[in-house]
Amino acid sequence: MKLKLLFFLGLMGLSQMQAQDPILFEYDWYLLSTRVDGETYFPPSNSEVNFVPFYLNDTADPSDMLTYVCNALVADSVTYTDPYDITFNSLAMTLIDCTIPENGIFEFNYFNFFFQNEGVSLEYAIGIIDFPADDELWTLTIYNDDGDYVDYLSKILSVDDFTLDAVSLYPVPAKETLYVTNPKGLELSIEVYDVTGKRIQSGRFTNNSFQIDELAAGVYFATLSDGQATTVKRFIKQ
Repeated sequence: MKLKLLFFLGLMGLSQMQAQDPILFEYDWYLLSTRVDGETYFPPSNSEVNFVPFYLNDTADPSDMLTYVCNALVADSVTYTDPYDITFNSLAMTLIDCTIPENGIFEFNYFNFFFQNEGVSLEYAIGIIDFPADDELWTLTIYNDDGDYVDYLSKILSVDDFTLDAVSLYPVPAKETLYVTNPKGLELSIEVYDVTGKRIQSGRFTNNSFQIDELAAGVYFATLSDGQATTVKRFIKQ
């Protein structure tokens, strides 16, 4: 699998403060995972909640941002500043009880990412992955300085698209060593890419750990492979 990460600054000069990457508004986004207060949560998929969408509008009608689980959460104002900053203002949500308890628990934690960061300037990154084969898959990540984030994809993936879904990286953020949860004990290789799409490190996990002490602080993407399937994970080096 070839990983290409393309990040955009928008228009240069003074107009850069207002112009945003059109990819932000071209796609509907679908939640892949969220991390809040040091805990990672994955969206449910059941009879009540099939997926969790996320919409950004380039106009203020009816709202600048919309996402929902059982309830809808909207931001009446979203502001963007240079270079990759986004701020959600004037949040409001509906008051509906989820029928399935796990959906309510997930919704509470997911929405908390936005409520805890209301009015706070967050960073965002857009990337493109050649996965699945012959199909463009865009990623959108919005994160704060504490390592909390929301990760979205530009399409809904089936279970078969990520056969290594049980594999995850921790801690977030990481300092010197990156660890992997590997329930099946797979032999995993890793390739690390910076935000320009440049491969800067590769190797294999030894005792479920991989040294990243030589990396500069920042956001990175890693491809993990067992020789047959490949998945993409994001991590922050502190």
